Amino acid sequence: MNVPLKTIEVGIEPDALEKITRVSVDLALEELIWNAIDAEASKIDVAFTRNEIDGITEIIVSDDGHGIAVDDTEAIFGSIGGSSKRLRRRSPKLDRPYHGKEGQGRYKAFSLGGQIEWKSRTLRNGSVQAFSVILEKGQLKSARIGQPVSVDGQTGCEVVIRQVHNAVSGLDNQSRLSSLTHRLAPFLMANSGIRIKYDGESLDIGNAVTRNELLEIKDKGTGDEAPLDFKLRILEWNKARKGSLFWCDEHGVALDETPLEMKGVRFPFTAYILSDEIRSLSDGGGLALGDLSPTVRRFKDLARGNLKNYFRTRQAEEAQHVADRIRGEGIYPYSHVPKNPVEKVEQQVFDICAATVHEFLPQFDNADKNSRQFTYRLLKEALENNPSNLNLIFKEVLKLSEEQQEHLAQLLKKTSLGAIITAANTVSDRLAFINGLEQILHKKTIRTRLKERTQLHRILVEELWLFGDQYTLGGDDVSLKTVLDTHRDVLGLAPLDKQTKQGITELADVPDLLLWQQYLRRGKEEFEHFVIELKRPLVNVSQTEIGQVKRYASKVVNNKYFDKNKTSWKFVVLSDGIAEDAKADVHQHNREPGLVTSSPDYEIWALTWAQVIQAAKVRLAWIQDKLELTVSDNSEGMEYLREKFGHLLPEEALENSDIK
Repeated sequence: MNVPLKTIEVGIEPDALEKITRVSVDLALEELIWNAIDAEASKIDVAFTRNEIDGITEIIVSDDGHGIAVDDTEAIFGSIGGSSKRLRRRSPKLDRPYHGKEGQGRYKAFSLGGQIEWKSRTLRNGSVQAFSVILEKGQLKSARIGQPVSVDGQTGCEVVIRQVHNAVSGLDNQSRLSSLTHRLAPFLMANSGIRIKYDGESLDIGNAVTRNELLEIKDKGTGDEAPLDFKLRILEWNKARKGSLFWCDEHGVALDETPLEMKGVRFPFTAYILSDEIRSLSDGGGLALGDLSPTVRRFKDLARGNLKNYFRTRQAEEAQHVADRIRGEGIYPYSHVPKNPVEKVEQQVFDICAATVHEFLPQFDNADKNSRQFTYRLLKEALENNPSNLNLIFKEVLKLSEEQQEHLAQLLKKTSLGAIITAANTVSDRLAFINGLEQILHKKTIRTRLKERTQLHRILVEELWLFGDQYTLGGDDVSLKTVLDTHRDVLGLAPLDKQTKQGITELADVPDLLLWQQYLRRGKEEFEHFVIELKRPLVNVSQTEIGQVKRYASKVVNNKYFDKNKTSWKFVVLSDGIAEDAKADVHQHNREPGLVTSSPDYEIWALTWAQVIQAAKVRLAWIQDKLELTVSDNSEGMEYLREKFGHLLPEEALENSDIK
């Protein structure tokens, strides 16, 4: 550590500075990597110092970039905002597009630990000079700058995070490297000179990606819609992962992520929308609104439509691959090339059916050659003569009873086998999630450590079906004022002018979740907005918490710019119990349990997790019974949470798992 030279004051109010430091540990660590990339680093290393029980005690992010210039230090650490990157937008030597522009990224590192030290080595007057800058969580407005000294070696910067928080315990998990790979992939592919190591392992996109496609999407729009012109990059991976859609600027910088389920698609993939308009949407708050924003919804619909076409082609290619392999073994049931279009289509259909058998019956490849040849002949016979002969294949390959064969044959006329399996898997996953959720909410060792905003909130954003499949995410952690513009746009109301917006000061509250649905009532289109305020399991809902959502309701209902004619509102505060001073309001005569206030325009509810979970169980009960699905024991529910949300769970929830 250098000899202290001076202490400077950060020009921002403590509460605003505190807000900047509250982000997820993943985004905080990613921000440090982006800082290194912006500093024109070619080698970046993320390392962890561990204690004798393998717990993380320090996080070190080092790079070989140009470092922090001595002469710029006071300007960089003495104020927030107004970053020089906003003006230049590209790095001076390598001409890389900048990721940061707000001058806030370095403070996000406080989500990782209580003390941050930047050890910079920068070129000054022809020699490398080293100095350090230290910030403490308890003294966010003061930065200590060390005396520069001349040193040998190269330029660069090392960021050391000490006094680490409990939330960093899962950062050294293999899934974190995978998540980082997916987020940075498009940028690193466009800037191949950057090498990143994470806990000793190289972030190797080249070996992880099995297929890389870039589609040009052009849409003229209809009516008042402006044309959309963007690129869609599709990466297929060598390891299983759920599909997702990343929202990126034109340079591949990921600004947001949306889970993306594609029925019948078996390829592990990630899709990336690349457009300069995404940066504008992010800066203006449109991305945070999700499907409430017509532009976001249009981008998403265009991406999904093109992905469907892409994977339809991919599945045809896979079918061709299986057919070529069968030909190579000499057991392909067609002995000649197609003589006409009818025969060509017939063979293509056979190829798809054969590929489906290989996909859903992987053990089929282990059967002897004669058995497989016989199955292919049966399939060919069914396609040529009578589709009803497929019952032979069901009996020989799928081993179904006669009644099951008939039911499946009828069902496959209406849907695909892949869709049936996906539906059953969805129900199974939901049952496992409910089981795991009940455990983390009620198990004492976990519930006492479960955080509302950074853990429970982030988990629920991925499992919104819990509140009803009819709802769409409108936004999370966005103010009521941010929702107002899109609310009016969705309903076709005139936008508010700048002066009017500036005059609205009462909509600063930030509820946790905003869901919405659109429906027809008496032949007219209407909307429902569902506002949820979450509380930690340890917090019982009292008059204080009810008063909070009443305040939300009052501000919306009394604001003349929110529609009252075709929009209804439901405001809910949700926790694990009801306090004594609130029970009379929550259990009123002739009202559903939990309904505190009911009016034509809005309702106010105070609900417990038991009520929400029971309602979800009731919705799943019928199909669960028909599919004969059960959660074998509590370990199945916890394993689902650990696999999907390991990075969000308290350390106590990771016990007895290999995710810890």
